[in-house]
Amino acid sequence: MGLDKSILEDWEIVAPMGHGAFSKAHLARRRSDGLKAVIKAFAGGGLDRFEREARILAAVNHANVIRLLDQGRDSENAWLAFAHEGGETLEAVLSRSKGKLDEARILSILGGLLDALESLHGAGYLHRDIKSTNILVRPGDRPLLLDFGAALPIGDQSPDSHDFSELTPGYAPLEQYRQGGGPGGGEGPWTDIYALGAVLYRIAAGKTPVDAPARFSGEDQESAARAGRGRYSRGLLKTIDWALMLDPKDRFFSAAQWKEEL
Repeated sequence: MGLDKSILEDWEIVAPMGHGAFSKAHLARRRSDGLKAVIKAFAGGGLDRFEREARILAAVNHANVIRLLDQGRDSENAWLAFAHEGGETLEAVLSRSKGKLDEARILSILGGLLDALESLHGAGYLHRDIKSTNILVRPGDRPLLLDFGAALPIGDQSPDSHDFSELTPGYAPLEQYRQGGGPGGGEGPWTDIYALGAVLYRIAAGKTPVDAPARFSGEDQESAARAGRGRYSRGLLKTIDWALMLDPKDRFFSAAQWKEEL
């Protein structure tokens, strides 16, 4: 998945940062002004994903959603350049703090993410892979939603909507595992609500939720209300359990509704 300098135009690769199933990430610098960016490179089967991710991020403009700066491609390779932001992933924050975040910090992070989802869903898209490693926590506890590689338009029924390789156990709701959805129907804003609830459960309970199909088959999951008792308010813990209901009809139907309950 090498990038020829001719398609990078004004960008210079500085160092590798990591890779996924369909792309590789690099720290980069713009030659004209020294601006730092993260370049996500695609090749082969990832080119369709490049087109989709670029289209979605061009349509969503929100302070808590990763910002697309530039893009380019040739017949074999493509790349997206994102603003390089200071901070660390929520997973890194939790590891460093041994899972002990006070409620004020949690509410600040949660509020910013709900605002981002309102904007994303309002533009007609789902993220579909919200998890603690896909959230950057910037100074001042300002969250940034990362990695839109699994994102799709709401109501999309393309083969990618049934690509189980993109699911993250514990964070993906039941409807993402089944063609046509699970109990209550297919994917919608409530799908991202479940994943965000799983992120909050990871904070409150100190562990990832039980995988949705296992819960559906009868495996018990300790409620957030019980796991976080004495450390967080009952009101906050109740909303986490509500977001993690297996049946989409029993969850918040929108980010706005969740905000109203806080």
